[in-house]
Amino acid sequence: MKKAIVAIAIAIVVAFGTIAAAQTIDINKAGLVQLQGLPNVGAKRAMLIVRYRQIKGEFSSVEDLYAIPGLGRKTVEGIMLFATVGGEED
Repeated sequence: MKKAIVAIAIAIVVAFGTIAAAQTIDINKAGLVQLQGLPNVGAKRAMLIVRYRQIKGEFSSVEDLYAIPGLGRKTVEGIMLFATVGGEED
């Protein structure tokens, strides 16, 4: 039984990783609605990202999200698996 649970958990993680890779959002191009597709990003956080981008210019990396006041470390870490900047590769 324990092996079956572990196998199911691994399958979920693998499937989730595949889905996440296929659905990355370019934070330099995304609008408010698209940004709200990121984990823990609602209208307020999406607006923070867009405003920061308008003021500072395009992000050079996803890690630049750490500089946005109002986005905490855990929020940014959750976003990182699903976000990209144009042409950025892992």
